[in-house]
Amino acid sequence: MSEYQITNIHPPARDHERITHVYAQGFARWLSTGEAISFLRAKTCNFYVRGPRGEKAYVGVFQVAGRQPYLRTHADGRWDDNLLALPGGRQAA
Repeated sequence: MSEYQITNIHPPARDHERITHVYAQGFARWLSTGEAISFLRAKTCNFYVRGPRGEKAYVGVFQVAGRQPYLRTHADGRWDDNLLALPGGRQAA
């Protein structure tokens, strides 16, 4: 299965649910979080971010009852905030 590194989020956020787009190298374009969630749920590909020591933290779909699903990283058996540590970027129109 193909893997793509997410390098930027839009908009810069302190809350995972506010992220609307991610930039995935290999796709070479901004993906809406809805697109990324669809790819993950269909098991079409995997997304990951790099940690401070270069380690991979895989991105998964997280959902709280009664709310929309959103993207969040999962590493070492727990959900993390690695996605929020990424730099923000201006989404291309």
